[in-house]
Amino acid sequence: MKIRDIHINEFQQFKDLHLDLTYPSGHEKAGQTLNKVCFIGQSGTGKTTILKIIKDIIFSSLIDVTSQRKIPKKAYYINAQYGDSLDEMGKFLEHSIDNVKNYFIRKNILPIEEQTNVLLYFPAEILDINKKIENQFSSSGFDLFATDNEVIEKIKIEKERLSTKHSFDFSSDNPTEIWNSILFDSREYMVNELSFSQKISKALVKNSGKANELVNEFKKWQKENQNPFKVLAEVLNPIIERFNIRVKDDFDFDKAEDLDFIKLETIHKAVVPASKWSTGTKQIVLTAIPIYKLDTTNTVILIDEPERSLYPDIQNEIINYYTKLAPTAQFFFATHSPIIASSFEPWEIVELKFDYKKGKVFQEKYFDGKRHIDNYFINPQYLRWDSILTKVFDLKEKGNEKRIEKLMELAALGKKIEKEKDKSKKAEIYKEYKKLSELLDWEIK
Repeated sequence: MKIRDIHINEFQQFKDLHLDLTYPSGHEKAGQTLNKVCFIGQSGTGKTTILKIIKDIIFSSLIDVTSQRKIPKKAYYINAQYGDSLDEMGKFLEHSIDNVKNYFIRKNILPIEEQTNVLLYFPAEILDINKKIENQFSSSGFDLFATDNEVIEKIKIEKERLSTKHSFDFSSDNPTEIWNSILFDSREYMVNELSFSQKISKALVKNSGKANELVNEFKKWQKENQNPFKVLAEVLNPIIERFNIRVKDDFDFDKAEDLDFIKLETIHKAVVPASKWSTGTKQIVLTAIPIYKLDTTNTVILIDEPERSLYPDIQNEIINYYTKLAPTAQFFFATHSPIIASSFEPWEIVELKFDYKKGKVFQEKYFDGKRHIDNYFINPQYLRWDSILTKVFDLKEKGNEKRIEKLMELAALGKKIEKEKDKSKKAEIYKEYKKLSELLDWEIK
């Protein structure tokens, strides 16, 4: 499922807002739904609100809601397209909300049996769930795996129960339930390895000839079953190794914690407990793992403020990183970062602005005339960071007051160099001019 347009008739700061989320004319995918969308705008323009609208509408289609009630004047609705072309469109999902209180479904036609997951929502406060995860897994620990056969059976039952879950909302869902479903294969793998370890140890203690047989059986099992932590290492390490850490992909069960959540270690093999992870590490781990591990074949993925706690070099890569983890999903991002915005084509950006006279929010257009790729006059991918700040994020000044003051000082020094006749004095002034130019990152011609 992909969302092709959003209509907000009247809701909070929005009035008669229509967002076309398709590729423009002239594009090789003209008319098809966008694979990714970026909302930008001043605080209060409603970036997060629109993400929540999408989340609430899709989530309401997954619950039992009476569709026979008379539908009030719609506050907002979305059209969702099945398939990647207009020829395959067929069905639409149209929902509405009664301003604040009640949800009404106009057509409850979402083919749930065909959709593994339809929604992943990562709020800006994604880091707040880290404590819950830490407490959850540290409290489960070793007792959970006391008898392997029973535990494996429990895992299978839980896996079956959660297979009917179609949305993952990290702002409100139970984190225990979410992460149990995400890490089923990892925990199952650990249980089986622990089982082999216990059996081999018992056989050695009893001096049983069965020990060699069990070791061979264990080696065969390892060949036939890929270590899910090694897979996660391949996914996460290219990013988090920049922070001098990586995924711990082996475990020795010396401690109960070895059966807990994802483990990270330094490049020197020192384990880094989750309580010591940097906020940037948490941001990536808590977002990337669900995107990679869950089936996102036809999923809408909402990420609020993906730049949180990430250094500019990582921000420059993170959108491409996430979208590669789920190549068939549709992504919606809301950001304040010009670096994040530079990862998008102009038709993928929705800039929201206040119209103070009309008392509503509108979309700033980046094109003249008809919506065609040749008519766009702003493309963030082509701009320098400072140009994005001024042309896209509407920053009027090109520097703070100190910079402007020093630029004027630099200009005055330039004039003094031109007028000075004495070569030695001229050289002294030029030395001062060059030093100030370097501080201002000003190219000397």
